[in-house]
Amino acid sequence: MITDPERIRLADKGHPDICGVSSYFSTFGDDRLKSEVRAWCEGALIGCTECKKRLAEILIDNLAPIRERRKKLSDAEISGILADGARRAREVASKTMGEVKRLANLAE
Repeated sequence: MITDPERIRLADKGHPDICGVSSYFSTFGDDRLKSEVRAWCEGALIGCTECKKRLAEILIDNLAPIRERRKKLSDAEISGILADGARRAREVASKTMGEVKRLANLAE
C-alpha cells in the first residue's frame, strides 16, 4: 500500500492527509486511534512499515466476523447468494439501460 510519497526516511515528518494508510485508520479506527496515527505520522514516531503492520492488525480484527460467517456457509450457499445478487444487479441494470435508451431516443 502506498504511503506518504514525501516521507522518504524514518525521521521525515509525514503528512497523514495524503497517506493512504492514514485514510484506512480513519475508516476503521476510533477517534483516539485517529489522533494517535496523526501524531505518529506528523512526529515521525514510527515508520510507515510499522504503521502498516498496526493497520493490518486492525483490519484482521474488523474482518474476523466476515471470515467466521464465511466458514459457516457452504460453497452451494455462497453460489446461491452470488447468483441472487447477479440476478438483482441485472434487473437494475436492465431498467437503467432502458431509461438510457429512452433518453437517447428523445435526444435524437
